Amino acid sequence: MPVFNEKRLGEWCAGKHVPSQRVMDTLVHTAERARREQGLSPLQAGAHILSIDRCRELRQRAQEEGATVASAPSPSPEVAPARLGLPLDQLDPVQHLQVHQAIEVDRRTPSTDGTGRLPQYVRRAHDDRLQYEVAQAVAGQSRLVVLVGDSSTGKSRALWEAVTRLPARWLVWRPSDRTDLLQGLRRQHQLTHTVLWLNELERYLLPHGQPDPGGRAASALMSLMHEAGRGPVLVLGTLWHRHHTTLAQRPSGSEQHDPHQQARTLLDGSTLTVAECFTSEDLSTLRGLAADPRLAEALANGGSRITQYLAGARELVARYEQASPETRAVLDAAADARRLGLGELLPEVFLRAAASSYLHLDHWRTQASQWRQTWFERAVHVTDQACRGIPGPLTREVAPPGQPNCVVPLYRLADYLQAHTARTRRGECPPAGFWGAAAEHLTEPAVLMSLARAAHQRQRLQIADRLYQAAVEQGHSDALYDLALLREEVGDHRGADGYALRSLRHGSGLAVSEVAEMRQDADDRRGADRLYAKAAQVGDTWALCCLARLRGEAGDWAEAEHYAQQAAALGDTRALRELATMTDDLGSAEHFALMAADQGDTLVLKTLARQHEATDPKKAEQLYRSAGDREDGEALRRLATMRQQSGDRSGARKLYHEAADLGDTEAMQKLALRYNEAGDAQAADRMYRRAAEHGDMLALGILALRRERAGDREGAERCAREAASQGAPDAVWLFVQEREMGGDPRSAEEYARRCAREGDATVLWYLIQRREWMGDRDGAERLYRWLVNQGDTSGVLGLLRLREWDGDREGAEAYAFQAAGRDHPEALRLLFQLRQAAGAEKDAERLAHEVADRGDTAPLLSTASRRETSGDGKGAERLYRIAADRGDAKALLALGRLREAVGDHYAADELYCQAAEGGCRRDVHLLALGREGNGDREGALRLYRKLVDDGDPWPLRCLARIQEADGDSDGSERLYRRAADYGDVPSDLARQRWPFGLDASGKLVERWS
Repeated sequence: MPVFNEKRLGEWCAGKHVPSQRVMDTLVHTAERARREQGLSPLQAGAHILSIDRCRELRQRAQEEGATVASAPSPSPEVAPARLGLPLDQLDPVQHLQVHQAIEVDRRTPSTDGTGRLPQYVRRAHDDRLQYEVAQAVAGQSRLVVLVGDSSTGKSRALWEAVTRLPARWLVWRPSDRTDLLQGLRRQHQLTHTVLWLNELERYLLPHGQPDPGGRAASALMSLMHEAGRGPVLVLGTLWHRHHTTLAQRPSGSEQHDPHQQARTLLDGSTLTVAECFTSEDLSTLRGLAADPRLAEALANGGSRITQYLAGARELVARYEQASPETRAVLDAAADARRLGLGELLPEVFLRAAASSYLHLDHWRTQASQWRQTWFERAVHVTDQACRGIPGPLTREVAPPGQPNCVVPLYRLADYLQAHTARTRRGECPPAGFWGAAAEHLTEPAVLMSLARAAHQRQRLQIADRLYQAAVEQGHSDALYDLALLREEVGDHRGADGYALRSLRHGSGLAVSEVAEMRQDADDRRGADRLYAKAAQVGDTWALCCLARLRGEAGDWAEAEHYAQQAAALGDTRALRELATMTDDLGSAEHFALMAADQGDTLVLKTLARQHEATDPKKAEQLYRSAGDREDGEALRRLATMRQQSGDRSGARKLYHEAADLGDTEAMQKLALRYNEAGDAQAADRMYRRAAEHGDMLALGILALRRERAGDREGAERCAREAASQGAPDAVWLFVQEREMGGDPRSAEEYARRCAREGDATVLWYLIQRREWMGDRDGAERLYRWLVNQGDTSGVLGLLRLREWDGDREGAEAYAFQAAGRDHPEALRLLFQLRQAAGAEKDAERLAHEVADRGDTAPLLSTASRRETSGDGKGAERLYRIAADRGDAKALLALGRLREAVGDHYAADELYCQAAEGGCRRDVHLLALGREGNGDREGALRLYRKLVDDGDPWPLRCLARIQEADGDSDGSERLYRRAADYGDVPSDLARQRWPFGLDASGKLVERWS
């Protein structure tokens, strides 16, 4: 019976055809049966038989890369794929693009087509930038714009208005999810004259609230934007503030994994914030359009939250808050599911099972049996009813006209209601029935993982364990890592061992390492040792390295060497390297270093040699020679340097040649210098060429410089072109700089421009900077203008700086506004800083106001701070308020500080809480801790409580700590459990208080593992 291994499946998938899941499962089970018949253990067969997890992973990846699902491989003819998307005139913005339709004032208000459901549009600050981006796309440049704002702030409507300005030949493509996006981008390599509509961009960059594996979606989008021949495209997206914060956040430590690096690069410079409220200017514009009765009603009743009112936000919230118990149960279950990681479409079978646990038992008991049998159907019927022309709070998903509905009923929660409940229910932990329904009825591995981690964060450890296991059963092998750590956390060492070792078979030893480290931290060295030994038995080299280290720390060097040799035999010399650095015995260190060198790792030998250079040069030479005998060119070069310093020039030259023969380019550079000093220019040139051939592009630049000085201009240019083709601008700069300094600035400039035209303007920027430093303003300005004419608007920044320095403030301002309109908003801030530094305070403040009107309030804050420092408190407060009205949370912090300074503590606390809500949460937390540290206990408690009332869970732990210190252990425990419901209790603190976690209702759980 044949065994289907990974190679065979790879051959199958190579033809862009993947077996269906049923066929694939059959293959896996057939392979497993063959293994048993052949008498192989799972470990023995692991290299040959494809696991079901790996099988599913390959299938998903192949599908994302454009493969089709087929029951058997079959050749497909080369047919050009049809263009993706729909023409503009066939689009219904409400139905196809999720643009919110507006409320009805009377039944005659909307028309039957999509555009009639939208009121007249009110242009706002972000629309100018959008209009510019559309114009750039029409002109042939691919562009990306992402609008950032909370639900129902007008993001998708603004994008639609921008799209309507495109020529009729443009198509609009909206991928359904990340997989659809990746498949489409792979199939359609060019994708010209297409709008890529990525409403709710987190669905592609944060699938199910988790990082996009490998940043593949962001990387694919960057390739689409920048690869030649793939445009023009206009990529339009939207993000809620919390999702944007997640994607834009950098790791706190340089060594931490950065899961959103690709997404952050993609979004950098491409986001526009959409204000939650209309400004006074926006409202004034709206008054001129109030002939539309919907706009008139919003103007009369919506305050400044016009878009939310038009989207029916008030009606949605009112229907939610006034719902009957059964309707509220369904809505709460849906809200919690979305909040904790489910996608936008919720399966009915899960929703029915989960919602029943939200009904109060007394209410359930008092109802008739007929009611109990039909309660869910009645509830979703109510939620599905439209109100004032907008969809209800929870609607059943309906297929587009002419297409069949899904076999399994799916429901969608209104996004504004989702945003509302994400705030109001943030501190609610779902009941046990919710978690049980998820484990029983959900099958998407990523969703199960998201829910498991949500339960784990909330210290519902037993629930998390069940969901992690469900994820494993559905093919998510990463859950084994979480299961191993969770079992170790609750003291189930045997279970932790089992899951950690299972994860090894999926290619990850991380669980073994972390579980063992947890045991070491708990002084269970024997337990850690036992786990490492089990992992070592299946060939995990890191476990062998750890065993070697533990034995070395215990002084058992023979056993340590035994494990280190085992790891080295498998190609991992880390243990030998570590043992060499651990021991204080230089002889033993040399012994371990030589063993590592025999396996090709000469690093420790060289390290020991450097340590001996000053104290025992002969030993250093011996060690360097040992490394050199193992073909380490660097070691021979360092040995040559020692010989040269001791006066043995002949021996040094011989060693430099040996190192060069091993490919050490620094040795080649040393020899080239020696030949040059000796007057043998040809030999020097040959050595520089040799270094370049070994990858040292700077040597190529030196060669270009030497040929230029020798009068061989053609040869110099050939070397420079070669360096440019290898992507080595620093090498090219040596050549260009030589021409500039040698009296031929025109030729230097021409060559720098040539490099820029070929895609790398680095050399041109070096030349501009040099000319500025040397005082050649005309030469620098000429190059800045050339950059602008080539479409690089960053050159405008240089022009405005030169104009400002020359006193031409009007010209500088014109350049600054030009750059700001061309995707360089920092230009206005730069001009402000230049004027402020020059002491032109009035001119700088006028500019700060203009910049603030464009959405950048940093100059206004700087101006306010300077006024405050000079003693003009009223003037500072006026400016801070202007910045705060434009959404600057730091201005709110400053206003709070001013209020506190005059003793208005309650107003200050209110402002601080607003600042925290606006994004300055950490600053406010530090401020509250500062009050407590400075002895202002009452002020700290007041701010802590105010923050908690505003939905911030972090102060709960502070309040709990204070109550515990005051002897109120019961009150402290209640606060800690409230913090756990938010998922805001550190794991070490949680383990101390609740070693086996909490149940769904928040009660302490006994040992369960």
